[in-house]
Amino acid sequence: MEAGARSARAGHLRQATGADHRSVARAVRRAGTSFYWAMRMMDRDRRRALFAIYTFCRAVDDIADEPGARADKERALAAWR
Repeated sequence: MEAGARSARAGHLRQATGADHRSVARAVRRAGTSFYWAMRMMDRDRRRALFAIYTFCRAVDDIADEPGARADKERALAAWR
């Protein structure tokens, strides 16, 4: 699906901004893994896409791994839909 396209489930998806791209790049770098440096070798569009995917995966993995009630985790994960 193209950025900015409509999704029945997600509603309108807005085009990512430069600030969005910088934010996810910082998140990947702060994670302290080798993914950041490997992804830096990709062309700009692929790198931006991979940074966004990695940041999403990190966020939902952190929700699942952190202590807390199952219902709270399910609500937090559902917010990503």
